[in-house]
Amino acid sequence: MAVSRERLKELWSECQTRDPARRLQFAHEVCAGDPELRDELASLIEADTEAAGWLESPALAHLPGRIGVFQPVRELGAGGMGVVYLAVRTDGEFEQRVAIKMLQRALATGAVLRRFQQERRILARLEHPSIARLIDGGEDASGQPYLVMEYVDGEPIDLWCRNRAARTPEKLRLMLQVCEAVHYAHQRLVVHRDLKPGNILVTAGGQVKLLDFGVASLLEEPSGPVTGMFVTPEYASPEQIEGAAVTTAADIYSLGVVLYRLLSGKLPYRTQTTGRMELARAVCEQTPEPPTGADLDDIVLKALEKEPARRYESAAALAADISRFLEGKPVLARRPTLGYRARKFILRHRYAAGAAALALLAVSGAMVVALQQRAAARELFKSSRALANTMIWDVEKTLRERGGTEARKVLLERATAYLEALQSSEYRDDSLIADALHGFRRMGEAFAATGSSGGDDPGRAMASYRQGLRLAAAHLAQNPGDLRARREQALITTSLGRLQLNRGMRGQAEQTLAEAHRLALSLRGKTIEGENPWATEFDYAAALVALGDLAADKGEWEKLEQIRRDTVSLADKLKQTSGGDPAVMHLIGIAEKKLGAILSYRNKTEESALHYAAALAIDEEAYNRFPAGRERIDLSFSLSEMGGVLWKMNRMDKARPYFERALKLRHEAVNSDPADSWARWALGSLLLRMSSFEGAQKNYKRSGELLDEAEKLGGEPVFMARVYGQKAFLAERLGPPAKAVEEARRALKAFDEAAAKRALPAVDMNTRNNLEKLVASGGVLPRD
Repeated sequence: MAVSRERLKELWSECQTRDPARRLQFAHEVCAGDPELRDELASLIEADTEAAGWLESPALAHLPGRIGVFQPVRELGAGGMGVVYLAVRTDGEFEQRVAIKMLQRALATGAVLRRFQQERRILARLEHPSIARLIDGGEDASGQPYLVMEYVDGEPIDLWCRNRAARTPEKLRLMLQVCEAVHYAHQRLVVHRDLKPGNILVTAGGQVKLLDFGVASLLEEPSGPVTGMFVTPEYASPEQIEGAAVTTAADIYSLGVVLYRLLSGKLPYRTQTTGRMELARAVCEQTPEPPTGADLDDIVLKALEKEPARRYESAAALAADISRFLEGKPVLARRPTLGYRARKFILRHRYAAGAAALALLAVSGAMVVALQQRAAARELFKSSRALANTMIWDVEKTLRERGGTEARKVLLERATAYLEALQSSEYRDDSLIADALHGFRRMGEAFAATGSSGGDDPGRAMASYRQGLRLAAAHLAQNPGDLRARREQALITTSLGRLQLNRGMRGQAEQTLAEAHRLALSLRGKTIEGENPWATEFDYAAALVALGDLAADKGEWEKLEQIRRDTVSLADKLKQTSGGDPAVMHLIGIAEKKLGAILSYRNKTEESALHYAAALAIDEEAYNRFPAGRERIDLSFSLSEMGGVLWKMNRMDKARPYFERALKLRHEAVNSDPADSWARWALGSLLLRMSSFEGAQKNYKRSGELLDEAEKLGGEPVFMARVYGQKAFLAERLGPPAKAVEEARRALKAFDEAAAKRALPAVDMNTRNNLEKLVASGGVLPRD
């Protein structure tokens, strides 16, 4: 039978008036005939006691006997749930101090026991330097549950900072450690739900340790009907206070409260008392005052947004903005607009707002004159909007294609403000919606490009795409005939699916790209006012390219080859209808390269070379028109792929000039814009490929030089793992074996770091297996 929420609240209020030491006894007495209600009330009592800390009052007056190989030596703290002991290892194997958390035998039933068992399951998932790790767990000889944890000799983060008079940069660097640990937990589907200074300890050496996952939840499991009440109110999110569904966004909010406290020395709420009800109301209704008067305020206030969707998308995104502040770069957080704050104020205080509206009627006569000027204002708005579209998106495209990464980032920040203004405009005609959708798509594509080698920009790209899709769905539900909006919806869906695939989210990408194909197919052949007559055919070809990428990721080689052939055929027809439009020619070049790749993979080498030659001709012509732009990278790919297929045909002397010219072009691209992450990735991937090419010809010295350059260039863990892996195999050839083992271990560590972020491709898993064999064999592999 479901527990009555009202009855639970009534009993909880009664508990507040009783002696804390007798609250559990009260719960057992008053709920004697209702075990489910008893368990839920007991859980609330335990959570409230635990929220005050383990140091309030001892629950046991004596130390327990030996627990496994550990002997408790003193009590660290106690609460309503149990006791935590400092213990030492006694089997003589090695010295070790641990913390043992023991559940009181009287509570080892129902919801409390389930929560204790869940804490053990959650901790077993987590292995991170900033999370206190689980060492062991089980029941002692008497059946009393326990957890053996890493012992952390540290202070709560706020006290650590206060006792050392830590300056702002030092506080922020600690928060970066906290964010990293929280993001790690989130990636493993764990939401902490009780982040506060008391659960974030800092050692004397400045190492952060995240503690107490006793009220944490697993995202793939239901959290129970009253999870929003198992919180420390001062650090809880509005959705936790209200008992709503809790996601990772709740932890982002709590991180914001912790950061606010570190920076200002106080909580972000203004209350007259310390009562829980007044505090809960403040959390849900008050807008915090800026804590510092600097750019940091924007970061903190974004984390403290009342709506989960308006907070940072992840703890990593919050950390990235903190890092920008530390590096003196512009932060990405922006405070809500006045219009947004006004709408939220009215929703929170609707009755007072109603009274204000009545007063407003007294002065509404002055609006008549303003309304007469509305038509002229609308025309001015349309002209300004057209100018803004040109300035933002045309200039962004030029910077992307011709270089200027840092300038693009600044422009994208301006574009964010522009889109927000566009959405809140009172002139909401159909063309305005289409402009906004176009903006979200271009914004997403731009962020995806700037974050191609890591960072949080892919996350911002996804947020832009999803915001656009939400706007499209709402608009098209009322205006299904708006073809411009339908086209933008299809294009955004394709871009989102492609990004999901690139980030290793194959399951989501498969659904998204199937929908993108359906949307593009539904528009195919339609003419849209203001667009090229061949636009929808072009969009369909782009959707086919993305579907082919999905088939490649899944290893569906026959299906992939057919999709690539269909795309090339369609692109060739587009060349005729478009009169050789540059965008169409660029698409043809991509289609030819991708068809060449699958044909080479399936050993149809001669035909593959023909398609690479076709792509090379297209990219060469484009490069001759714009030698310093993105066309330079496109040409380099055609050159390197042609070199690769000639290598496969064992025509080494023919392949070498293609590789060398491709390398020269990519060096030029990186030198002209060192911040261009795409150019850096392209250079790194070619260095690895050319190292293999040289190694295949026993030019080991040149192979090693290319790998050294790749290592110096740097990149994401998976890239570095490939570099170290190739170095290991090169050392295995040249010796000594110890060097091969050293490089192999470096590669395996980097692969593990990469796998923690996303699933490794099959080719990398195969490399990883071979590296493990290399280590196991002592650095010498058997020869055939």
